[in-house]
Amino acid sequence: MTPQPKAVPPIPEGSSSVMPWIISRDTAKLLDFLKQAFGAQELSRMYNEDGTIGHAEAKIGDSIVGGFDAREGWPDTPCAPRVCMSKMPMPSTNKPSRLEPSPSPR
Repeated sequence: MTPQPKAVPPIPEGSSSVMPWIISRDTAKLLDFLKQAFGAQELSRMYNEDGTIGHAEAKIGDSIVGGFDAREGWPDTPCAPRVCMSKMPMPSTNKPSRLEPSPSPR
């Protein structure tokens, strides 16, 4: 009998439920800023073949912030949160099936 592979936890060890990802034009400078401003500890930095940073993580307190360099031609995208959940809530039948924009304040 073949042993079953070990299940991957829905929230990576050491991570919290929400992890911000900062997509920047210069992630190396971003990491330096996080270290100087918040005392961040750099956890990882991986480079793409072209020398840009494809993945980086820094720990601030008990939270991890991720980042990577934007690609040529990408629009500015300051941050994208990653939400980790052990169970995905089922949508209610009385709610819209997709997110609707909030009404603008008057």
